[in-house]
Amino acid sequence: MNMRDPSLHITKSDLKKILKTLLPEKDEEKMADKIFKKARLYTPHSRKFVVTSKKSQTKAERISSSSIKDAELFSLILLHKRKSMKHRGLKQIKAGSRDWLIVKDIVNIANEFCETYELEKREGYIEFINIGIERMAKFMLVKLLNMGTSIIDIYGFKKQLEQDDTPKQTEEIYKFYRSQIISKTGLFVDYSKPEKYVYFLLVKNKANELGISGEEYIKAQFYALEWRNGYPDPIQLIGDKAIQNLNKYLYEKGISLKKPVSSPINWEKIKAMSSDKD
Repeated sequence: MNMRDPSLHITKSDLKKILKTLLPEKDEEKMADKIFKKARLYTPHSRKFVVTSKKSQTKAERISSSSIKDAELFSLILLHKRKSMKHRGLKQIKAGSRDWLIVKDIVNIANEFCETYELEKREGYIEFINIGIERMAKFMLVKLLNMGTSIIDIYGFKKQLEQDDTPKQTEEIYKFYRSQIISKTGLFVDYSKPEKYVYFLLVKNKANELGISGEEYIKAQFYALEWRNGYPDPIQLIGDKAIQNLNKYLYEKGISLKKPVSSPINWEKIKAMSSDKD
């Protein structure tokens, strides 16, 4: 009877906790290091398909072939991109080389990226690589792997911004936000990349929904941080806390909205917040 070979995924810190119950004190740290070093030779990348029939063998060969072709295409596009950026000492990463397994891991995420946005693989790999490299001060292949999930999100933000019907209005809100920071701190910030800039589109949409200007909405967020002479990060401009800041600002400034706020305003709570500030 064939038994399934069990596998285990565990973090180093959890392994140390287990070893602590089995080994003398202070030995668990050294043993955990040794186990993780040896375990690299037996990662899931090294596992082989268990072929039980001609059909499964054909499927395994097709998946393996497709995976290799995808990785080769990805590594070639990566090479051309890096050459265009005048990186030095370049050569294409190929099967059997030191970085090949990292490329295959990246390609798994890049393929998910292509499926998510219905992109042909060549086009998708180019987009994926461009987004990743643009956000690296110094290129490292493992960084591209670690950035995989955020690259998927960033491209989504990029497409969202491309569908903005009134980009000029979004830009004006962004410029006003920057001017507020400059007037308070003298700092020139750059939040023009999609993952930050998208929040100014969301501010515009929320302000329009509430019947208030984007500038007034931004003022409310700065007003909430005046007590510590701070300024909000773009991500802080949206969400429940941002709406609370807006409600408090409107109450204290005596400003009425043309449209009701989506969530009920708790005026008693706002009064209490104002009293605490005094």
